[in-house]
Amino acid sequence: MVNRLSPDITHSLSGVVIFVPMAKRTPQPDEIDLHGLRHLPALTLVRDTLANRTQKGSFSLTIITGNSTVLQDRIFDEILAETSFTYYIPSWNLGQIIVENIVL
Repeated sequence: MVNRLSPDITHSLSGVVIFVPMAKRTPQPDEIDLHGLRHLPALTLVRDTLANRTQKGSFSLTIITGNSTVLQDRIFDEILAETSFTYYIPSWNLGQIIVENIVL
């Protein structure tokens, strides 16, 4: 008998643990996922996405950075500091940045 205790780990009664890969999550329209990108392409993608969203008016965008505080700092210093966007790292997920732009 096999019990599924979490989406990625299967336990058996014999004590053997079998890791089952989780299905990759589909990115939502209001987010960009930078996992697997080097910093320069990631910064270019953020810059281009923000420019595109700004042309369309108000938006909220979640930038998924993962555990790279270096990349987060670069996004803050090289991109967001020069804008009037509101942005923050939410306390419930330190691996993302939420950027908002409200046009009245």
